[in-house]
Amino acid sequence: MCQAGWHGTTANLTGLSLRSCEPCAPNTLQPRPGQTACIPCPEQGIDCAVQDRLLVRRGWYVPRQSPTNVTISLTAAGSVDGFDKYIYETNLRSHLQCTQPSCTVDLTLSAGSVHVLAEVSDRQPNSPVAAAAATMRTASLSELSTILGTEVEGGVAVSNDTSLNFDGDVELPSPVRCPKPQGCLEGGSCASGHFGPLCGLCIRGYTQGSSRCYPCPGMQGSGKAAAGTMITLGVVAVMSLVVAVLYLRRSPSGPRHTTISKVVRNGGFARLRALIGPSTLNTAATLLKIAIGHAQCMTSFGRFERVSWPPMFRKFLELFDNLTLEVFEFLPVDCALDEPLTFQHKLVVTLFVPLITAVLVTGLASVTVPSVAAPEVRQSTAAAAHVLWQGVVASPQFWTLLIWLLLLEYPLLCRAPLATFDCVSVNSESLLRSDVRVSCGTASWRGLAGLSGVAVLVYCIGLPLIFLIAAYRCHMSDDLQARQKITLLVTSYRDGVWFWEGLELVRKFILTSVILQVFPGSKLQIWFGAAVCMMSLVYHVARQPYAKRTSQRTQSAALTQLALTYLAALLFFEWTPEEDISVSEHLLGGGLIAVNLICFLFIFVAASAGVVGMAVKSQELVATLSNGRPIIMQPPAASDGYHIFLSHCWTHGQDAMSTVKSMLRLLLPGVECFLDVDNLKSISELEEYVNQTDLVCSSSLMTRNARHQATF
Repeated sequence: MCQAGWHGTTANLTGLSLRSCEPCAPNTLQPRPGQTACIPCPEQGIDCAVQDRLLVRRGWYVPRQSPTNVTISLTAAGSVDGFDKYIYETNLRSHLQCTQPSCTVDLTLSAGSVHVLAEVSDRQPNSPVAAAAATMRTASLSELSTILGTEVEGGVAVSNDTSLNFDGDVELPSPVRCPKPQGCLEGGSCASGHFGPLCGLCIRGYTQGSSRCYPCPGMQGSGKAAAGTMITLGVVAVMSLVVAVLYLRRSPSGPRHTTISKVVRNGGFARLRALIGPSTLNTAATLLKIAIGHAQCMTSFGRFERVSWPPMFRKFLELFDNLTLEVFEFLPVDCALDEPLTFQHKLVVTLFVPLITAVLVTGLASVTVPSVAAPEVRQSTAAAAHVLWQGVVASPQFWTLLIWLLLLEYPLLCRAPLATFDCVSVNSESLLRSDVRVSCGTASWRGLAGLSGVAVLVYCIGLPLIFLIAAYRCHMSDDLQARQKITLLVTSYRDGVWFWEGLELVRKFILTSVILQVFPGSKLQIWFGAAVCMMSLVYHVARQPYAKRTSQRTQSAALTQLALTYLAALLFFEWTPEEDISVSEHLLGGGLIAVNLICFLFIFVAASAGVVGMAVKSQELVATLSNGRPIIMQPPAASDGYHIFLSHCWTHGQDAMSTVKSMLRLLLPGVECFLDVDNLKSISELEEYVNQTDLVCSSSLMTRNARHQATF
């Protein structure tokens, strides 16, 4: 009989039929002995250099056609006579999720300290027994004692049969790339905590993450890490709430009069604060948008199935996963439930996130926005509630905070519904890659597909269209209040490219969501991402959309960095460290991290240069008298009035006048300047503001509103 890796042949010599054995030809294999032919090796997922067994590469899955067999041995305290086999077997079955009658447990006891040998066999397809048994290898003795209900002294050993058996001369099933590459080990077994088709399910006590299953808090030493994560999330949540409250409580009229005593007492700090006007804050908001959008686009790199990033760089990419606000990725919701959440549950919750966000922001704004604290609001009537609502929706801070949250949630709102259409074939069955419990093509899946299609239209396509329409109406109108509400969408860009925020959302949609569905697991997927980045960079450089040079250069660096990382993904496509042992994995990972920090380095340098520049200007630029003493401004003629009224064309003169105001406050400590974006509460009060001002300065008299102000 021919051994594995060989096949039998028949040769006719002098009329006698003799059987001989020959090794398998290249790119063929035979894992079973006594066969008459070798099987063609699949093109991917299998190590074809090994011909006597089926060696599945790491990150790949081949459906198992044999029962799951696991052997567990350990030494327990006490004697054989006093050992309760029923309690031990019951607890062991519960931990292994071994259900009768398909799963059997055969216990053998040895004398002395009780030596327990448990042989477990499960004929059920996609059995979780092997994955649950694997967790016992790393569990402490105290944890094992708790699991099994008996005191465990040591001698713990867990082994399982990972061989993949097939019927002789047949074609092997096609290997499939695992949706969680870290869950599929070399040889075809699932990593600890994983089981089922594609090793895509998590056993009880584990929760699903984007790349693998994570132990629940308190399980096998994971308590400290989980507690640290929860504390970090709690601190971030509290800080975000405090920032939101302070921002919503900020008066839309801006800071009131800076008294002469404050200027004299604060000195250089007051002059430095004078430089931090709306223009500076707008630039800071723009840089923050670029950084967050860039980090969200980087989350896709960790989800490319066949790109084997160096471990250091993969951990670096995992840092950005939380920026997509996928709550089920970093909150162990499954650990608090008897049954893990299904894809349907997660999809429905995700699609309601914008509504939940709007309700929370509205509730927070209703108790914090200063403009709604009018006396009539305190009345307990329906009219008072209506006045309260009007005050909230009229607040620019409310809309700015809501837009910020929508920008953060946008990748989540697009990625979740598109995942419904990502199916993979396993054993002639089409399964949903995100949740292998869902079969594509069934009635329930078609319902999910319809819901996801509506979500794509409403969120992925509808949100950029809404932003484009709002920006266009603001561009074509002189309505100051409307411009203040969407200032986050328009003030970052030059007047001629008011549509750029909508284009940025489309680019983010492609690079965070569409890219994961286009030619998944192939080089074409990576080339597609690189092409999108290159076209975006070329158009960005050609249009120069940003109002500030710093923002322009930072976005150019971000787009260049993304394009370079996509090209690097081609180099690491199915890369293994053995291919180039002369280059350290740490060196490769560190180099990739350094390249991907270019954008954030630009932001840090720009912010540092801005602070230093403002500090220098605050000391040098100050108006003085002929004797060198600084000019001290007297209070305005009108009580609670202003020294100067800064008028401008509302469509494109806002930034210029913001700079004028900052320079005036710097040159003349104590000067009170009126600027609509900072001080105007209502357009109906414009005439009153002009009458309370000593001097009116207008950048243009070509508009109707500017001429109207000049006539007061």
